[in-house]
Amino acid sequence: MVPDSNMKSYTILFVFATTVAVALASTSDSVETIRQVVEIHRLRSQTGSAGYPIPQLDCLSWRLAVESNNLRHWKLVPKQCEDYLEAIENWEETIDDIINNFEKQHQRKLLDNIFYY
Repeated sequence: MVPDSNMKSYTILFVFATTVAVALASTSDSVETIRQVVEIHRLRSQTGSAGYPIPQLDCLSWRLAVESNNLRHWKLVPKQCEDYLEAIENWEETIDDIINNFEKQHQRKLLDNIFYY
């Protein structure tokens, strides 16, 4: 069991840490961040009833709809989302390069050490 004096100090420390965390989280920058996070989950149809694209289509809602497979049979990527797809393609190439280099380095080490054993 923890003595009462330690329990009181832990309680005071917890209250102080919580107060500091709330104070830091309530800055104007974090309010804008929270506002952006809330907007991520808005889902809108990609096209109107006549099949024309909606100009206010939010890229974040389109990404969420596509990645969760709620938007099917889409053919065009909204212009706002082109940068996002380019970044993903570049990231995949970078990951492939990292994996290939890692494999080559370890294959060389294994082949060099075979004669030792």
